[in-house]
Amino acid sequence: MRGKELDGSAATAYKQALKAIARKASALALFAFLSFSTASANLQSAGQGLGQAQKPASEVHAHQRFKGIFVGMNSLEAYENDPNLGRAISKISSTGFNVVEVEAVGAYGSAFYRSGIVPMKQSYFKHFADGDDPLKDVIREASKRNLKVWAWVHPFTGNHILYNEHPGWFAVDSYGSKSHRYLDFMNPHVRAYTFSMLKELASNYKISGINLDIELPRDMVSYSKKDLSMFAEDNNLRGVTAASVSDGRYSAMWDAWTEKMLYDFLAKCYSSLKKGDPGLVISYDVVPNPFYWYYYNDWLQILKRKSADVIEPMLYWRDYGYPESMIKGITEYDISLMKSMKSKSRIMAIIGGNMRTTYDVSGREWVRALSEAGKGGSKDVAVFAYECIKRRGAWSGIKKYLIKEKKRDKQTLLAADGVHAGNK
Repeated sequence: MRGKELDGSAATAYKQALKAIARKASALALFAFLSFSTASANLQSAGQGLGQAQKPASEVHAHQRFKGIFVGMNSLEAYENDPNLGRAISKISSTGFNVVEVEAVGAYGSAFYRSGIVPMKQSYFKHFADGDDPLKDVIREASKRNLKVWAWVHPFTGNHILYNEHPGWFAVDSYGSKSHRYLDFMNPHVRAYTFSMLKELASNYKISGINLDIELPRDMVSYSKKDLSMFAEDNNLRGVTAASVSDGRYSAMWDAWTEKMLYDFLAKCYSSLKKGDPGLVISYDVVPNPFYWYYYNDWLQILKRKSADVIEPMLYWRDYGYPESMIKGITEYDISLMKSMKSKSRIMAIIGGNMRTTYDVSGREWVRALSEAGKGGSKDVAVFAYECIKRRGAWSGIKKYLIKEKKRDKQTLLAADGVHAGNK
């Protein structure tokens, strides 16, 4: 990252974590996963804040361990009145999962539900009659089997329909070219649009949570004239240009300012959604290393603002080229970071990866990876994704693992209840 290096407790903890993880990983895998160099001034302040007292985030569903699975709507291969949907949800339930993180707004900004806000995925909805809602279908089938549904959302992407209607909402790079996928999260209209999307899902659907996939590349941040003007005004600067903030004298200030804009907005969304439904789980998909500069991904900032119930680090071992055994050390480190902030949020390790690298993972390899996350302390886990398990037919091995973990979780929770009762 650009700017000053982390120092003090954050740097020490980070170096110790690197050493622990490196014992079981090659130097190449370590570099591919962490790529840690320097941190911006904003990240520095977050690091120095580790260990300071913080009011706890809402402790939601404290007596349940989340065992989730990400499901792309297309991968269900179930359309209007299709019995395949019931069979798919039954398979998920019988395997031992209790949370379905189902695609509501895809990676390219299209809705897989009947939205009055977000342009719908036209090629998908051609399989449904007018008025039929695939998200409600999934919720109906899931509720029959006592499965919770979290709406999986990519909040800062837009499709071609939205682009044609609102081209000014899309990010402009430092060379003046407009993105056709990423939205400008600093734009007030985009913020209103994003919050309306989340509010629509929370209000109109019987969901238990919203999962925000915030893999937002920094090179997709917007350098529009309006954004540069806001930055200059907020910081009392003159002569601000895209070049001066992208790689020039204002780059560190720009990084800190854009991060604050993003994380403050997410905190406001969290607060508003929780006022409407205190039990609604808000989770974030993140890169495990919060100091990795390429993405707007500093989940420590999210915790600092008390705007997450669950943090879901994407432990994609095959994508990064490291062995499953490395998952344990990474998970331990992420949990230690969360504890050092005295946060009551939960780590829910996502085990999986890109479809191209994970489609042939065997049941045994899935179990080894899940077990390493458990050894690292992640009692809540998710699998990415349904499509990969279905292709390989890896259900039985995962089922045995999840059933065993369910029994263990029950014993742990009963023991904890006994301790609490004894302390009354």
